[in-house]
Amino acid sequence: MLKTNCAKVWKTRKNKFASAKALNRRQQTTIVCCLLRFNIRNDGLLLASLAKKENVVRFSGFARKTNHLSSLLRAKRAIGLGNYQHSKIIMSFSAIHQPNFLPWMGYFSKIAKTDTFIFFDSVAISNGKTWTSRSQILVNGQTKWLTLPVLRKGLSGQRICDVELVNFGQNWRKILTTLRHAYGKTAYFEVIFPFLTQFEKENFQYLADFNCQFIQSVSRELGLTTQFIRSSSKPELMESSDLKTNYIVQTCLAFEIKNYVSGRGGSLAFLEQGKFADAGIKINFQGFSQKKHRQPNTTEFIGGLSIIDALMNCGWQATREYLQGE
Repeated sequence: MLKTNCAKVWKTRKNKFASAKALNRRQQTTIVCCLLRFNIRNDGLLLASLAKKENVVRFSGFARKTNHLSSLLRAKRAIGLGNYQHSKIIMSFSAIHQPNFLPWMGYFSKIAKTDTFIFFDSVAISNGKTWTSRSQILVNGQTKWLTLPVLRKGLSGQRICDVELVNFGQNWRKILTTLRHAYGKTAYFEVIFPFLTQFEKENFQYLADFNCQFIQSVSRELGLTTQFIRSSSKPELMESSDLKTNYIVQTCLAFEIKNYVSGRGGSLAFLEQGKFADAGIKINFQGFSQKKHRQPNTTEFIGGLSIIDALMNCGWQATREYLQGE
Protein backbone atom coordinates (compact mmCIF):
# COMPACT_ATOMS: atom_id res chain seq x y z
CA MET A 1 0.00 0.00 0.00
CA LEU A 2 2.82 2.39 0.87
CA LYS A 3 4.58 1.60 -2.39
CA THR A 4 1.34 2.28 -4.30
CA ASN A 5 0.94 5.68 -2.61
CA CYS A 6 4.55 6.44 -3.41
CA ALA A 7 4.04 5.58 -7.08
CA LYS A 8 0.95 7.82 -7.28
CA VAL A 9 2.88 10.78 -5.98
CA TRP A 10 5.72 10.05 -8.37
CA LYS A 11 3.39 9.91 -11.39
CA THR A 12 1.67 13.17 -10.45
CA ARG A 13 4.90 15.10 -9.79
CA LYS A 14 3.56 18.23 -11.53
CA ASN A 15 0.83 18.46 -8.92
CA LYS A 16 2.90 17.42 -5.90
CA PHE A 17 2.79 20.82 -4.24
CA ALA A 18 -0.98 21.10 -4.47
CA SER A 19 -1.40 17.49 -3.32
CA ALA A 20 1.00 17.88 -0.41
CA LYS A 21 -0.80 20.95 0.90
CA ALA A 22 -4.05 18.97 0.99
CA LEU A 23 -2.51 16.16 3.02
CA ASN A 24 -2.64 16.09 6.77
CA ARG A 25 0.56 15.83 8.78
CA ARG A 26 0.44 12.06 9.18
CA GLN A 27 -0.12 11.51 5.46
CA GLN A 28 2.72 13.86 4.58
CA THR A 29 5.07 12.01 6.89
CA THR A 30 4.04 8.63 5.48
CA ILE A 31 4.68 9.69 1.89
CA VAL A 32 8.02 11.28 2.73
CA CYS A 33 9.10 8.05 4.40
CA CYS A 34 8.01 6.11 1.32
CA LEU A 35 9.95 8.36 -0.99
CA LEU A 36 13.07 8.02 1.13
CA ARG A 37 12.62 4.26 1.35
CA PHE A 38 12.28 3.82 -2.38
CA ASN A 39 15.16 6.21 -3.05
CA ILE A 40 13.08 8.93 -4.73
CA ARG A 41 15.19 11.54 -3.00
CA ASN A 42 14.37 14.73 -4.87
CA ASP A 43 10.62 14.33 -4.42
CA GLY A 44 11.16 13.46 -0.79
CA LEU A 45 12.97 16.74 -0.31
CA LEU A 46 10.23 18.74 -2.03
CA LEU A 47 7.48 17.18 0.04
CA ALA A 48 9.51 17.61 3.20
CA SER A 49 9.93 21.29 2.45
CA LEU A 50 6.14 21.64 2.65
CA ALA A 51 5.78 19.64 5.83
CA LYS A 52 5.86 20.94 9.38
CA LYS A 53 9.16 20.92 11.25
CA GLU A 54 7.81 18.22 13.54
CA ASN A 55 7.47 15.92 10.55
CA VAL A 56 11.22 15.92 10.08
CA VAL A 57 11.50 14.37 13.51
CA ARG A 58 9.03 11.64 12.60
CA PHE A 59 10.79 10.53 9.43
CA SER A 60 14.32 11.27 10.68
CA GLY A 61 14.33 8.01 12.63
CA PHE A 62 13.38 6.14 9.47
CA ALA A 63 16.08 7.90 7.44
CA ARG A 64 18.66 7.12 10.11
CA LYS A 65 17.76 3.43 10.26
CA THR A 66 17.93 3.09 6.47
CA ASN A 67 21.16 5.13 6.27
CA HIS A 68 19.56 7.88 4.15
CA LEU A 69 21.74 10.52 5.79
CA SER A 70 22.09 12.74 2.74
CA SER A 71 18.32 12.66 2.12
CA LEU A 72 17.59 13.70 5.68
CA LEU A 73 20.16 16.50 5.62
CA ARG A 74 18.73 17.90 2.38
CA ALA A 75 15.20 17.74 3.79
CA LYS A 76 16.26 19.50 6.98
CA ARG A 77 18.06 22.24 5.10
CA ALA A 78 15.07 22.69 2.77
CA ILE A 79 12.99 23.86 5.71
CA GLY A 80 15.76 25.92 7.27
CA LEU A 81 16.96 23.51 9.95
CA GLY A 82 20.44 22.71 8.62
CA ASN A 83 22.35 24.75 11.20
CA TYR A 84 20.33 24.05 14.36
CA GLN A 85 23.14 22.09 15.96
CA HIS A 86 21.82 21.91 19.53
CA SER A 87 18.10 21.66 18.84
CA LYS A 88 16.28 19.21 21.11
CA ILE A 89 13.78 18.59 18.33
CA ILE A 90 15.89 17.92 15.23
CA MET A 91 18.32 15.04 14.91
CA SER A 92 21.90 16.16 14.19
CA PHE A 93 24.67 14.14 12.56
CA SER A 94 28.37 14.70 13.22
CA ALA A 95 31.65 13.30 11.94
CA ILE A 96 35.17 13.34 13.35
CA HIS A 97 38.14 13.19 10.99
CA GLN A 98 41.76 14.24 10.91
CA PRO A 99 42.30 17.40 8.81
CA ASN A 100 43.78 15.82 5.68
CA PHE A 101 45.87 17.56 3.03
CA LEU A 102 43.91 18.35 -0.18
CA PRO A 103 41.40 15.53 0.59
CA TRP A 104 39.59 13.31 -1.91
CA MET A 105 35.90 13.39 -2.83
CA GLY A 106 34.91 10.87 -0.15
CA TYR A 107 36.11 13.28 2.55
CA PHE A 108 33.82 16.03 1.27
CA SER A 109 30.98 13.53 0.88
CA LYS A 110 31.24 12.90 4.63
CA ILE A 111 31.14 16.67 5.24
CA ALA A 112 28.03 16.96 3.04
CA LYS A 113 26.29 14.27 5.09
CA THR A 114 26.83 15.96 8.45
CA ASP A 115 25.63 18.99 10.38
CA THR A 116 28.87 19.28 12.36
CA PHE A 117 32.35 18.21 11.31
CA ILE A 118 35.04 17.91 13.96
CA PHE A 119 38.62 18.33 12.77
CA PHE A 120 40.44 15.69 14.83
CA ASP A 121 43.62 17.74 15.27
CA SER A 122 44.15 16.87 18.93
CA VAL A 123 45.18 13.31 18.01
CA ALA A 124 48.83 12.35 17.39
CA ILE A 125 49.96 12.46 13.76
CA SER A 126 50.61 9.07 12.18
CA ASN A 127 54.20 7.95 11.91
CA GLY A 128 55.62 7.72 8.41
CA LYS A 129 53.57 8.59 5.34
CA THR A 130 50.18 10.06 6.14
CA TRP A 131 47.20 11.63 4.35
CA THR A 132 47.54 14.54 6.76
CA SER A 133 50.48 15.94 4.77
CA ARG A 134 50.17 14.36 1.33
CA SER A 135 47.65 13.66 -1.42
CA GLN A 136 47.51 12.35 -4.98
CA ILE A 137 46.79 14.00 -8.32
CA LEU A 138 46.99 12.88 -11.94
CA VAL A 139 49.91 13.95 -14.16
CA ASN A 140 49.96 12.73 -17.78
CA GLY A 141 47.70 9.84 -16.90
CA GLN A 142 49.83 8.71 -13.93
CA THR A 143 49.25 9.28 -10.22
CA LYS A 144 51.66 11.60 -8.45
CA TRP A 145 52.07 12.40 -4.77
CA LEU A 146 51.88 15.99 -3.55
CA THR A 147 53.54 16.49 -0.16
CA LEU A 148 53.57 19.53 2.11
CA PRO A 149 56.88 19.32 4.03
CA VAL A 150 56.69 19.49 7.82
CA LEU A 151 59.29 19.91 10.53
CA ARG A 152 60.45 16.38 11.32
CA LYS A 153 62.23 17.13 14.59
CA GLY A 154 60.09 15.96 17.50
CA LEU A 155 57.33 14.81 15.12
CA SER A 156 56.84 11.37 16.66
CA GLY A 157 53.84 11.44 18.99
CA GLN A 158 53.16 15.10 18.23
CA ARG A 159 49.53 16.22 18.04
CA ILE A 160 48.41 17.28 14.56
CA CYS A 161 47.59 20.79 15.74
CA ASP A 162 51.24 21.25 16.80
CA VAL A 163 52.91 20.00 13.60
CA GLU A 164 54.86 22.85 12.01
CA LEU A 165 55.33 23.50 8.31
CA VAL A 166 58.66 24.09 6.59
CA ASN A 167 58.66 27.28 4.49
CA PHE A 168 55.01 27.07 3.45
CA GLY A 169 55.11 29.86 0.85
CA GLN A 170 57.96 28.36 -1.14
CA ASN A 171 56.58 24.82 -1.02
CA TRP A 172 53.02 25.87 -1.92
CA ARG A 173 54.39 27.68 -4.98
CA LYS A 174 56.11 24.45 -6.03
CA ILE A 175 52.80 22.60 -5.64
CA LEU A 176 51.04 25.25 -7.73
CA THR A 177 53.64 24.77 -10.47
CA THR A 178 52.98 21.03 -10.43
CA LEU A 179 49.22 21.61 -10.58
CA ARG A 180 49.62 24.00 -13.53
CA HIS A 181 51.62 21.36 -15.38
CA ALA A 182 49.13 18.63 -14.52
CA TYR A 183 45.86 20.47 -15.15
CA GLY A 184 46.75 23.52 -17.28
CA LYS A 185 44.70 22.24 -20.23
CA THR A 186 41.65 21.03 -18.32
CA ALA A 187 38.21 22.59 -18.79
CA TYR A 188 38.10 24.51 -15.50
CA PHE A 189 41.75 25.32 -14.84
CA GLU A 190 41.21 29.07 -15.31
CA VAL A 191 38.46 28.97 -12.66
CA ILE A 192 40.02 26.69 -10.05
CA PHE A 193 43.68 27.74 -10.22
CA PRO A 194 43.08 31.32 -8.99
CA PHE A 195 41.21 29.84 -6.02
CA LEU A 196 44.30 27.80 -5.15
CA THR A 197 46.71 30.70 -5.54
CA GLN A 198 44.94 32.67 -2.80
CA PHE A 199 46.52 30.45 -0.14
CA GLU A 200 49.95 31.61 -1.25
CA LYS A 201 49.25 34.95 0.44
CA GLU A 202 48.84 33.29 3.84
CA ASN A 203 51.85 32.67 6.04
CA PHE A 204 50.81 29.32 7.50
CA GLN A 205 53.02 28.06 10.29
CA TYR A 206 51.07 24.94 11.22
CA LEU A 207 49.89 22.08 9.01
CA ALA A 208 46.45 21.85 10.62
CA ASP A 209 45.83 25.58 10.07
CA PHE A 210 46.34 25.22 6.32
CA ASN A 211 44.43 21.94 5.99
CA CYS A 212 41.43 23.23 7.96
CA GLN A 213 41.28 26.48 6.02
CA PHE A 214 41.55 24.72 2.66
CA ILE A 215 38.79 22.25 3.54
CA GLN A 216 36.48 24.97 4.84
CA SER A 217 37.12 27.20 1.80
CA VAL A 218 36.35 24.37 -0.64
CA SER A 219 33.23 23.46 1.36
CA ARG A 220 31.95 27.04 1.18
CA GLU A 221 32.50 27.13 -2.59
CA LEU A 222 30.57 23.87 -2.86
CA GLY A 223 27.65 25.34 -0.92
CA LEU A 224 28.02 23.02 2.08
CA THR A 225 26.56 24.49 5.27
CA THR A 226 28.29 22.15 7.71
CA GLN A 227 29.66 23.69 10.91
CA PHE A 228 33.39 23.08 11.51
CA ILE A 229 35.03 22.77 14.93
CA ARG A 230 38.56 21.73 15.92
CA SER A 231 38.92 19.12 18.65
CA SER A 232 41.96 21.03 19.93
CA SER A 233 39.52 23.72 21.12
CA LYS A 234 38.57 21.42 24.01
CA PRO A 235 41.22 21.47 26.80
CA GLU A 236 40.08 18.08 28.13
CA LEU A 237 40.82 16.49 24.75
CA MET A 238 44.25 18.08 24.58
CA GLU A 239 45.06 16.65 28.01
CA SER A 240 43.58 13.21 27.35
CA SER A 241 45.74 10.09 27.08
CA ASP A 242 42.94 7.90 25.69
CA LEU A 243 43.54 6.07 22.42
CA LYS A 244 41.52 4.92 19.41
CA THR A 245 37.86 4.15 20.21
CA ASN A 246 38.04 5.55 23.74
CA TYR A 247 39.36 8.86 22.42
CA ILE A 248 36.69 9.09 19.70
CA VAL A 249 33.96 8.37 22.25
CA GLN A 250 35.44 10.99 24.58
CA THR A 251 35.41 13.48 21.69
CA CYS A 252 31.77 12.68 20.91
CA LEU A 253 30.85 13.29 24.54
CA ALA A 254 32.84 16.54 24.66
CA PHE A 255 30.81 17.90 21.72
CA GLU A 256 27.52 16.26 22.76
CA ILE A 257 27.42 14.09 19.65
CA LYS A 258 24.60 11.54 19.67
CA ASN A 259 24.72 10.46 16.00
CA TYR A 260 28.25 9.75 14.81
CA VAL A 261 28.96 9.28 11.10
CA SER A 262 31.84 6.89 10.44
CA GLY A 263 33.52 5.84 7.23
CA ARG A 264 33.89 2.21 6.23
CA GLY A 265 37.64 2.37 5.69
CA GLY A 266 40.56 1.75 8.01
CA SER A 267 38.72 2.98 11.10
CA LEU A 268 36.62 -0.23 11.16
CA ALA A 269 39.75 -2.17 12.08
CA PHE A 270 39.86 -0.63 15.56
CA LEU A 271 36.35 0.77 16.07
CA GLU A 272 34.76 -0.92 19.08
CA GLN A 273 31.08 -0.29 18.41
CA GLY A 274 29.93 -1.49 21.82
CA LYS A 275 31.67 1.42 23.53
CA PHE A 276 29.60 3.88 21.49
CA ALA A 277 26.39 2.13 22.47
CA ASP A 278 27.42 2.19 26.14
CA ALA A 279 27.89 5.96 25.88
CA GLY A 280 24.50 6.45 24.19
CA ILE A 281 26.01 7.24 20.78
CA LYS A 282 24.54 5.88 17.54
CA ILE A 283 27.01 4.97 14.76
CA ASN A 284 25.88 5.73 11.19
CA PHE A 285 28.15 4.32 8.50
CA GLN A 286 28.88 6.50 5.49
CA GLY A 287 28.20 4.97 2.12
CA PHE A 288 30.35 6.38 -0.68
CA SER A 289 31.16 5.06 -4.13
CA GLN A 290 33.06 7.48 -6.32
CA LYS A 291 31.53 8.10 -9.72
CA LYS A 292 33.67 8.45 -12.80
CA HIS A 293 34.40 11.87 -14.29
CA ARG A 294 36.45 13.00 -17.24
CA GLN A 295 40.22 12.72 -16.84
CA PRO A 296 42.74 13.64 -19.57
CA ASN A 297 45.45 11.29 -20.85
CA THR A 298 43.96 8.11 -19.42
CA THR A 299 41.54 5.51 -20.76
CA GLU A 300 40.57 4.20 -17.32
CA PHE A 301 39.19 6.33 -14.49
CA ILE A 302 41.54 6.69 -11.51
CA GLY A 303 39.76 7.31 -8.21
CA GLY A 304 40.96 8.31 -4.78
CA LEU A 305 42.66 11.48 -6.00
CA SER A 306 42.49 14.90 -4.37
CA ILE A 307 39.24 16.75 -4.98
CA ILE A 308 41.36 19.12 -7.04
CA ASP A 309 41.21 16.54 -9.85
CA ALA A 310 37.41 16.66 -9.95
CA LEU A 311 37.32 20.46 -9.66
CA MET A 312 39.79 20.98 -12.51
CA ASN A 313 37.93 18.60 -14.81
CA CYS A 314 34.30 19.24 -13.78
CA GLY A 315 34.18 22.65 -12.08
CA TRP A 316 32.40 23.84 -8.94
CA GLN A 317 28.84 23.33 -10.14
CA ALA A 318 29.16 19.73 -11.32
CA THR A 319 31.11 18.76 -8.21
CA ARG A 320 28.50 20.48 -6.03
CA GLU A 321 25.65 18.63 -7.78
CA TYR A 322 27.49 15.35 -7.40
CA LEU A 323 27.92 15.78 -3.64
CA GLN A 324 24.33 16.95 -3.16
CA GLY A 325 22.92 14.02 -5.11
CA GLU A 326 25.31 11.37 -3.81
